[in-house]
Amino acid sequence: MEFVPSVTHSLFPYWNTARLYLTLGRESTGKMSPLEGSVRPLKITDIEEAYRLETEGFPAEEAATYDDLIFRQKRCAELFMGYFEGYDLVGFICGTRSNRVSLDEESLHTHDPEGESICIHSVCVDRTRQRQGIALKMLETYCDHARSVCTDAKRILLVSHAELIPLYTRAAFTYIGKSTLKHGSKKWFEFEMTL
Repeated sequence: MEFVPSVTHSLFPYWNTARLYLTLGRESTGKMSPLEGSVRPLKITDIEEAYRLETEGFPAEEAATYDDLIFRQKRCAELFMGYFEGYDLVGFICGTRSNRVSLDEESLHTHDPEGESICIHSVCVDRTRQRQGIALKMLETYCDHARSVCTDAKRILLVSHAELIPLYTRAAFTYIGKSTLKHGSKKWFEFEMTL
């Protein structure tokens, strides 16, 4: 599979420096591989579909509300990106910034534009497309993008359940250990990437 990132200019107010696209797909033979799509910012009009992916991807006690997603997109659009195949949203990652050094309940619902930590709140991929490398490619692109637009941030934080620890370590996050976050009934594990 060929991995070809390119940068194009955008008219989005939060993307005035550059808009990052990730094109996945065409092999040297010209045939389409299983991953063919682009990672780009989510617009407010994409939130309804993102909410569908969120509620299908997380138990009700853990899923962000529609209003949480709207808040994150409006306050921190530069950290709300989706994986698209054509016009179809297949997955997304969203985050906010915080001055906390670990992700906690408060950081799930607030945004400090000058925060030293980027807190990833959701990494969602459509159930029918999971385990095809989409989440890993989204994470790689998201982290590269975060480095370029949040130059004053010092770290990227996230939490996950035990079954996703291998995904985040493959994406170059450092496993910290059990998280103190109480959000739903399952245990959370903390990760960090130094920028």
